[in-house]
Amino acid sequence: MNISKRIFTNEIGFTRFDDYFAHLGAIESKLPPQLAEFATDVQRYSMNSDVTLHDSWLQAFQISKSYVDRDLVSTTVRIELLQAKHTHSIHLEYGGVTSITFSADPAAWPLSPVDLLTHEFDIVGDGEFQHYMQFDREVWLALRFQTFAFRDVPCPVPNDHQGSSSPV
Repeated sequence: MNISKRIFTNEIGFTRFDDYFAHLGAIESKLPPQLAEFATDVQRYSMNSDVTLHDSWLQAFQISKSYVDRDLVSTTVRIELLQAKHTHSIHLEYGGVTSITFSADPAAWPLSPVDLLTHEFDIVGDGEFQHYMQFDREVWLALRFQTFAFRDVPCPVPNDHQGSSSPV
C-alpha cells in the first residue's frame, strides 16, 4: 500500500519528487524550525547522499506514553534508522503523537531488513504534521505529531581485533 500523496513513480520507473518539493516550499514557513530543516533538506531524499533516508534500515520503533494520575498526557515515538552506508543512524523523535498507523508485515523475506524507499512530510491540521514512510515489501508507517526532533549518530567503528584475545 502506498499512501504517498506527492512522491510517485512515473511511467518509465523514475521516482519523481517535483510535486513534493514544490509543496514543501509552499508550507515551509508553517513548519517548526527543526522539522523544516529536516523535511526540506533535499539530501535526506537523495539516492546517494551521506544523510539520505533512502535504503536505510529500520532499527528501532519505540512508543512511549506519559501519564499524570490516570490521564494520558502525551505519546512520543522514537525511530532509529541505520543509514544505507552504515556509517551512522538517524534518530527521529515525534512528540504529541495523535495517530500511529502502520503495516509491519513484509510481503516477502520476513527475516531480512526492510529498506526505506521514500518518505513524505505534510501539514494535516493546525500545529499537527504527518510523516509517511514507505519501506519495501509493503511495509509502511504514518505518524501524526506536533513536535519533531532529529539527530545523526555516528556508528561505532568496528574493532579490527574482534575475536582475538588480548594478553592478560
